[in-house]
Amino acid sequence: MKKSILYLLLICLCLTVCCGTALGESAPDEMTVEELNQAGKDAYGAGDYEKAMAYHLKAAEKGDAESVCSVGSMYYYGHGVEQDFGKALEYWRKAAGMGSGQAYYNVGFAYGAGQGVEQSYEKAMENYLLAAEHGFALAYCPIGNMYYYGQGVEQSYQEALKYYQLAADQNIPDGLYSVGVMYGHGYGTKQSDEKALEYFQKAAELNHVPALMFIGQLYAEGQGVEKSYEKAMEYFQKAAELGHADAFECLGDMYRAGAGVEQDYEKAAEYYRTAAEKGSQKAAESLKTMIEEGLVSE
Repeated sequence: MKKSILYLLLICLCLTVCCGTALGESAPDEMTVEELNQAGKDAYGAGDYEKAMAYHLKAAEKGDAESVCSVGSMYYYGHGVEQDFGKALEYWRKAAGMGSGQAYYNVGFAYGAGQGVEQSYEKAMENYLLAAEHGFALAYCPIGNMYYYGQGVEQSYQEALKYYQLAADQNIPDGLYSVGVMYGHGYGTKQSDEKALEYFQKAAELNHVPALMFIGQLYAEGQGVEKSYEKAMEYFQKAAELGHADAFECLGDMYRAGAGVEQDYEKAAEYYRTAAEKGSQKAAESLKTMIEEGLVSE
């Protein structure tokens, strides 16, 4: 059950940007902060970054922390402006000072990644803890990760599990999966395949791809569950529907071997090609072997 816990990636935050676009009719003064925010989000969703920026800037001028955070996010991603990690941090810090938990989270991520600032796990942890204190539950997982790996704090599986459990209690998929990993290894708690599977199932129900893949492997190998290629196929198929390259590779393996399905080399090759297109070197090699063996054509 050895799976490394993925470092939680930066969430796509609010939607804003800075430029000299005239607000004019696009963001009239009589609009409320809530209306400006929603208009900005709608514009961003439609791909109109300049209009989104105009609405959010106006909301930021009215003291809205979410919109200040959004300006930073647009600089971070380079949406509508030239990418500038330094400017992103400037706005996130301002929003954090206004009480935005999400902004504290972003600052923590920047310190952890060393983007726009000198890398510091200690400062990353400090900001993640502040994010959690301000009600931003997604911060629990990176806090758990830092205890798990001993980054910026003394390594502690018990503390890692504590924060993963807090995330799991909020039904956060990464938290559920991470608690499952801890039970599976017996890290910070008594080892339990049953408890591990319970948490993996909960994460899988929320379309957590690593959980779907892991359960698929358990059924394929009969580890902790009754071996069932049919059930393995179900989980791999769902992960494939979510675009996971390894899932396509696993489906190719099963069709190639006729495990849980009727053996079908053409189907196997189809899945290998898709996996290879998504960057799987192993799938590319499997496809090459099938072609060399004359099982399928190029």
